[in-house]
Amino acid sequence: MCIRDRFNPITSFSFFLNRPGMVKIDLYSVAGRHLETVLDQYCQAGQKEVYWNCSAIPSGVYFARISTPFGNETRKVVILQ
Repeated sequence: MCIRDRFNPITSFSFFLNRPGMVKIDLYSVAGRHLETVLDQYCQAGQKEVYWNCSAIPSGVYFARISTPFGNETRKVVILQ
């Protein structure tokens, strides 16, 4: 998963699926509290990019977790408003 800042308050999550399947992207605080589900849907195989409006989230460090039937990955996200 690649997280790119386009411009605040919009950012994007980019990922590649070898096979189609359910994809879920969740955002967590550094304390581990679930803040928001960015994506929770079935996706076709290939390169995907999901845009997310983070204007309701205060500046800080967070963690984004992508979950698929084929594995999970967690990345640090820094939001600057």
